[in-house]
Amino acid sequence: MVWVALCVELQSYLHGRSQYVRRYTLRYPRTWWTCVPQGSVLDPILFILYTADIVSLGEQRGFRLHLYADDTQVYGSCRSSAVTNFQLLLSACVDDVTALLGYWPIVCS
Repeated sequence: MVWVALCVELQSYLHGRSQYVRRYTLRYPRTWWTCVPQGSVLDPILFILYTADIVSLGEQRGFRLHLYADDTQVYGSCRSSAVTNFQLLLSACVDDVTALLGYWPIVCS
């Protein structure tokens, strides 16, 4: 129930946000349907929500992940005889993370 209430509250905050872009003396109104203004108090919360499952996805494939700001590093090791399998696992891990981020409006690069 708390999760539903939080989602409803976030949706009401995010839906139909408007702001003005000022250029000299002219003001241009802009309405955003899915964005939060940069520097919003929601930025840290949304970042945690967006990235919370990334670490568990990597760990399910046997990797360790380190997240810092907007960077994610994947750590793993294998014997030289298992490089092919390691590459397949790493590729599957990247596919999992890409699919997860595809759920949110985030571009994976």
